[in-house]
Amino acid sequence: MLARGTGGYPDPATPPRPQRLALCPDAALALDTLLRAPRLAHRLYHVGPGGRWSLEDWCARLARRYPGLDWALTADPTETNITLPPVGDRAPLDVSRVIQETGFRPSFDLDGAFADFTATVES
Repeated sequence: MLARGTGGYPDPATPPRPQRLALCPDAALALDTLLRAPRLAHRLYHVGPGGRWSLEDWCARLARRYPGLDWALTADPTETNITLPPVGDRAPLDVSRVIQETGFRPSFDLDGAFADFTATVES
């Protein structure tokens, strides 16, 4: 999306509902923390960011960071050049178990995730 959107034409995408995206470093650390725990009280633990943000939130940050970026959301599938998978209307994953039992806390909120993303893209 970043490469296409800076090419001088808008990059319309289908508007998804807010996402519950976790960055790989957070997910890996959470899994490692769970695997190393001496004892766990439950069989199921959600690994996630503990919150969510929208595509609009992300694209607005991209447009501020990369002034040539042009993006738009559309409900018309014939106008899109990026199709995102449908996510439905789901609540954020409840990460309270992993936090309470292991002390793990997701390190990336939206701003932290964006800073990590731009550092990777620009390196």
